[in-house]
Amino acid sequence: MAVIGGLWTALNYPTAFILFLVLFLVFVIWLLPKIWRAVKRLFHRLGRFFGNDKEPPLETRSPEERAETLKSLFMDDGRPADSLKK
Repeated sequence: MAVIGGLWTALNYPTAFILFLVLFLVFVIWLLPKIWRAVKRLFHRLGRFFGNDKEPPLETRSPEERAETLKSLFMDDGRPADSLKK
């Protein structure tokens, strides 16, 4: 039914259709990252519930833990620790 209504609107009121389409796309762009974050959290919690005791994702760690992780990945001069020295 929504497809028929959308086609009718597009044919009879094209400017209104374009306006609603743009508003819908802006809404989807705003909402998708929030949905993705919620899905990731849900699967992470389900994994913990079923016995997956891995470290939490980086964004759920404290700033101090994140800083330690970054320091362990990079040398003092800012290059990755696994880069080849010449």
